[in-house]
Amino acid sequence: MTFMPYVISHKESDDGFTKSQGIGDWMVLVNYKVVSSTALSKNEKASIRHEIYVGGGIKLPTGLNQVNTSDPGFNIGDFNSQAGTGSVDYILNASHNLLWNKGGIVTNVAYRMNTSNEQKYKFGNRSYVSSSYYYSIIKSKTKILPNAGISFQSNNINTFNGVKVEDSNGYTLNSTVGLNILRNKIGFNAIAFIPLTQNNYDGQTKLKSRILLGVTYSF
Repeated sequence: MTFMPYVISHKESDDGFTKSQGIGDWMVLVNYKVVSSTALSKNEKASIRHEIYVGGGIKLPTGLNQVNTSDPGFNIGDFNSQAGTGSVDYILNASHNLLWNKGGIVTNVAYRMNTSNEQKYKFGNRSYVSSSYYYSIIKSKTKILPNAGISFQSNNINTFNGVKVEDSNGYTLNSTVGLNILRNKIGFNAIAFIPLTQNNYDGQTKLKSRILLGVTYSF
């Protein structure tokens, strides 16, 4: 799998309101199915299937990163407003699919190991956990998959020139609601993340709701 995001970010701070947008970091993942089993329910009216995938990948610094650390107006928070991190990062991930009849639960776990970028800024390693329930609706050749669930992200402390950035570690727990539409090999997906609880930069930074939109093509 490969992902190439386009990022639009809005930031409000004591310095005013800023908006940034641009191509994000290109990500490549390879997953391998290690478990695939199917069984009938006790009443034999539904088939239950388990699938487990494990894999990993790499994130390349293709995203826009225009932080100039020699600029007199430089603010270390500027690194969080960029479309890309400017670093090569490595990812480990696993997913479990529990499928029955027209519905299922998908659970994903990932860990991202970050490196320093050219400006000597290193984002802390990040952990991701998400789980969502979806239901499949088939209309002619189109499959519609509404879904809802939760996602959790935590990050270790960031560093700049080898020095820890105070209070830069934190976590966010989101509720999620989304929709996937598949027709032949082309798919469209949308998912909204709504914060339930969070603690970032010792409560000084508040993440708002965000929306991811995507188009997929299956080879």
